[in-house]
Amino acid sequence: GNYRITAIGAQGGYNGGYGAYMAGDFNFTAGTVLSVLVGQMGTQASNGSYISGGGGGGSFVVDNNNNPLVIAGGGGGNADGYSGIPVICCTSGMEASTTTNGQPPPGGAQTGGTSGNGGTCSMISWSSAGAGAGFSGDGSVCNALVDAKSFLNGGAGGYCGYQANTGGDGGFGGGGGAYNSGVGQRGGGGGGY
Repeated sequence: GNYRITAIGAQGGYNGGYGAYMAGDFNFTAGTVLSVLVGQMGTQASNGSYISGGGGGGSFVVDNNNNPLVIAGGGGGNADGYSGIPVICCTSGMEASTTTNGQPPPGGAQTGGTSGNGGTCSMISWSSAGAGAGFSGDGSVCNALVDAKSFLNGGAGGYCGYQANTGGDGGFGGGGGAYNSGVGQRGGGGGGY
């Protein structure tokens, strides 16, 4: 029979960007097995002065051969910016895109992943947060403590770096960990596309 599958990526932490909404129609026979990973919202945490949020996880539906059917990317995390100068939430780059490539954040050092790979970042910028993971490739750790894992590598979110437990962790589904140095805060990248 014909079935509609809908997937919605999770929102980034600290009032971050919204995840993508994707749907597709498929014809399945009896006994078809699907694997489903539901993205988790990125968490938020503070160092007492400033707050940062991890990236939202992507939501994935694949067949029993790990062929992607529907993948909806998560939104990027929000943060208080550098020395308390706020980052404007939910502008281009924080909301998940419905394209096959990850969207880079506005003015950030991260780059969205392509072809299912995770996002990357430029270490020239000391304040890069963790990039989100894709379907097959992990996200770059950047200045987060642990990198976000792809769907094929288990889908774990990244952990915040620099000052332990002071910034948001990425959501399950490949969300990138935030970065919180005490003076420079950046939200993690969204996972999954």
